[in-house]
Amino acid sequence: MATSKIKRKFVGIMFTDIVGYSAMTMQDESLSMEILHKHDSLLEPIIERHDGQVIKHIGDAIFATFDAPDACISAAIEIQSKLKKRNAVSKNKEIFQVRIGIHCGDVIPKDNDLFGNDVNICSRIEGLSSAGCITTTENLLSELLFPDKIHSREIGYAKLKNINVPQKLHKIYLDKTDFNDETDGHLLDAM
Repeated sequence: MATSKIKRKFVGIMFTDIVGYSAMTMQDESLSMEILHKHDSLLEPIIERHDGQVIKHIGDAIFATFDAPDACISAAIEIQSKLKKRNAVSKNKEIFQVRIGIHCGDVIPKDNDLFGNDVNICSRIEGLSSAGCITTTENLLSELLFPDKIHSREIGYAKLKNINVPQKLHKIYLDKTDFNDETDGHLLDAM
């Protein structure tokens, strides 16, 4: 009996999450649903503009993939930049922050979903990311065509839940000014 070979695809992977959404829902369900709608309306077009595909919504989170790591990181930077500008002019109760984890690697397509170790790694990275931040792996940075256009700072190695190999993580900054506003010491204090 022959075994079928698993089909894999190399992609940029993104997980996003609204920070504090569960608490927000307990306080005001109507407002939390409105914020979720605004979140989706802001993030989905950016993902699509960078040739990304939303694989699925997981509550207040989005799981998306991109054909190229450069597109994945560009979309993440644009999302956080737009949110920063939006929050600067929004009423307090309408402000929300997103944390983003990005990675790249092989995924296994099955039933309109994607599976594999690299999907799990990215999901765990999102959970470690701070509010308003983008956290990525060394693996994604090493795959970029134009790494000199990205401002990043090493966070260090992290042991991720149910992942055997610790991952070397980096914080991605929105631009050079954002990078210069934080030192290595401030980054480590914030983690």
